[in-house]
Amino acid sequence: QWAAIDAGVQQRARLHNALLADLYGAQEVLRDGILPPHAVEGHPQYLRAMRGVVPPGGVFVHLYAADLVRDAAGRWIVLSERLDAPTGAGYALENRIVVSQTFPELYRDAGVRRLAPFFQGWRDSIMGLSGSTTPRAALLTPGPYNEAYFEHAYLARYLGLSLVEGQDLAALDTGVFLRTLSGLERVDVIFRRVDSEFADPLELRHDSALGVPGLAEAVRSGRVVLANALGGAVAEAPVITAHIAAICDYFLGERLDLPGMPTLWCGDADQAATAL
Repeated sequence: QWAAIDAGVQQRARLHNALLADLYGAQEVLRDGILPPHAVEGHPQYLRAMRGVVPPGGVFVHLYAADLVRDAAGRWIVLSERLDAPTGAGYALENRIVVSQTFPELYRDAGVRRLAPFFQGWRDSIMGLSGSTTPRAALLTPGPYNEAYFEHAYLARYLGLSLVEGQDLAALDTGVFLRTLSGLERVDVIFRRVDSEFADPLELRHDSALGVPGLAEAVRSGRVVLANALGGAVAEAPVITAHIAAICDYFLGERLDLPGMPTLWCGDADQAATAL
C-alpha cells in the first residue's frame, strides 16, 4: 500500500507543478473551461505580481505535502494539500532520529528506509538550480513566534542552511544578500517558510513585517531561487479540489491515483443544487 501512496503523491506533485505553471503562464486550463476563471483570478492567493514568472528549471513545487485519511471503504484519500510553504518534513526527520536512537534494535530489524537520501537529494536539486558552483542557501522563517519554528531551526541545522528572518536579508539590484557583521553576503537559494503573501511587503501584502522588500522582483529577474516558488497557495483552494480529477486528465492524461475528498463547487448550478 505504501508503493501506491508513493506513486499517488508523486503524481499529485507533478500535477500541481503543471497546474501552477499554467495558471501563472498561458492559462489554457482556464480558457478550455476546465477551471472557472473567476474562481482562480479572484482568489486572494492568486498572486498577479508573479504572472509570467517562470522559476528556474520550471519547478514551482520543490516540496509537496498531503494529509491522507482512509474513507469508509478503507481507501486512501487526500484530505488536504500544501504547496506554498509545506511543513512536516523536519518533524518526520526528528522523530525518525529519536526512534532510531531510542529503539536501535527495533529500528534495525524493521528495515526502515533511511530519510537522509531524500533530504540530500531535495537540497542538492534546489541548489543545482542556482547556477552557482558554490551556492549559499538560507531558510527564511517567520521567526520564533511561529508554531513551526522548531522545524525551521531543525531543518536549517540539518541541511547546513543559514536560518534567517526577513529583516536579515536585503534585496538589491544585483541579488539578495544576507546582512552579516562583515558586510553583505550573497544568497543564491532561499528555502521559504514564510507564506507567499507575506514574502514581499512591496508587491504583495503591504502590512507584512515578515518578508523581504523587493524579493518578488529578485525572483522575477532570476537573481535568487525560491523553494517553493511564490504563489503556490492558490492550488490549495477548494475549487481545485472539486476539479482535481479533470485537471489530472487535462495535464497528465492520467487517472488520479489518490482521489480527494468529495467536494462540490457551488459555482456550478448542478453541484449547487446537490449541495442545497
